[in-house]
This record gives sequence, structure tokens and C-alpha cells, in this order.
Amino acid sequence: NNQVFLQRIEGEHTLNQGSVAELLCLSTNAHIALKQFIGCQVAVDQVTDMGQFFRTTGIITEASQGQSDGSLTIYNLTLKDPTALWHKRRNSRVFMNKSVRDISEILFKEWQGKSPLFASSLTLDTAGLTKDYDVRPFVMQSNESDYDFLTRLWRSEGINWLVDESQLFVADPNASIQPQVLRLIDDNQNYQALERRSLRYQRSSATEQFDTITQVKAERRLQPTSVHVQRWQADALQQEEGSGSVQGTQKHSEHYDNAS
Repeated sequence: NNQVFLQRIEGEHTLNQGSVAELLCLSTNAHIALKQFIGCQVAVDQVTDMGQFFRTTGIITEASQGQSDGSLTIYNLTLKDPTALWHKRRNSRVFMNKSVRDISEILFKEWQGKSPLFASSLTLDTAGLTKDYDVRPFVMQSNESDYDFLTRLWRSEGINWLVDESQLFVADPNASIQPQVLRLIDDNQNYQALERRSLRYQRSSATEQFDTITQVKAERRLQPTSVHVQRWQADALQQEEGSGSVQGTQKHSEHYDNAS
């Protein structure tokens, strides 16, 4: 848009969360209706140290107008990946005899059919799923948003999700915006390493020719030693246990005890 100019971008791209960025823009037009920004597909191209155009795309979900000095006006825009739309629908429904993969594909196709914006901005990639997932006799979505429901199912099966760009680099900033890709991954071998493989780590005290890492921070958190998930199966009364030990005393009956 020749009326809005990007001055600054600050964002995060996180595994199992998605991407969000704050765009600080300037414009000579102080009368742009904020509703014109909402729902727009946006591409931000950043020039890397190798001279390539690194593309970040998404949907504008929030817009606010800042101060104006009479010549320039500030517009603050929030850019998020298309999964942010899943927060806007809350539902209660039941799935019978479906696996987590089946449910994911059903909801994804449903959104594609109902939302042209979603259909044009996101595609689903399940090539990273290498396991055969159990068919669940009963799965319930109870007054949950579609985002909370799907991410809960993926976590229960150990599935990671990553919102990726279909084109990380473009030859021309005027290239058309391509849909982002939602990748479902259950094995670390499906992650790709940087082509560069290594980045220099040094203090931030000079202008460098190439990108560098200027700060490294260590962090540790208390984590559970084992995770035990109980899932009701009408035709197979048994429990599966992961690493660690289960200290529960609950029994299904006198004949079926806890796994040990």
C-alpha cells in the first residue's frame, strides 16, 4: 500500500504457538478507517545479510491509530498467522470413531469451506506425521474454541505444530503472497536445519557484515518426570504408560489394575 509505510517490526515465531508481530507504520493520511486493515493479508520482506528478501506473512487482527503531528500519523498493526481465526469460533460437538488426524483434517476442510480468508492464507501439511494414530470411539469438544480443541488433541498425541512460510525467500518484493503452511510433526527428523548451519556469537559493539548472535540466556524450569494419560476405550479396557512410574491407586475393577 502506497499510503502506509513500515518503520519497525517486532515479533515472535514459536513452535507450538504460531507467529505474532507488531508493526509500527507511518502514513501521511490521518483518516484511514481502521476497519480497512482488519483481515488483510500482509507480507513483510526483510533484506538479510546475504541480500535475500526474507518474507513474513500473516493476517492483520488488530489496528490502532497513534499520535499525529499534522504530517505523519502512526498506525500500530498486529500481524498473526491464520490459526488466530480459530480463536473466534467456540463450539460443542462430538466425533465418533475418528483419529486425531481425521479430526484435524475435518475441521481444517470445514474452515476452508466457510472462510475464504482462511482458505487463501493457510494450507495443511501432514507429511510430518509418521505414526498410526488410534481411532478414538468418542471425542468431545465442550464449549472450546477450535484452537483450544485442536491443540489439546495434538498435545495428547505428542504432535507438534509449526506455522511455516511456503516461500521463505522471494526474488522480488512485489511477488504475490502465498498461503502459509501448517505443519504437523511427530518426529524430530522432520525439522530442517538452517542452510547457513552456524552463526557467530559476539558482543554487540560494532556494525557487522553478517548477522550475529549477541546474547545467550540460560533458563531451567521444573518439569514433570512422567506423563500418564487415561483415555476411555469401550472395546479395550487397558491403560498405556509412558516413561516414569505411575503412583495412582485407582482401579477399573477387581480384575483390571493400574499399569505398572
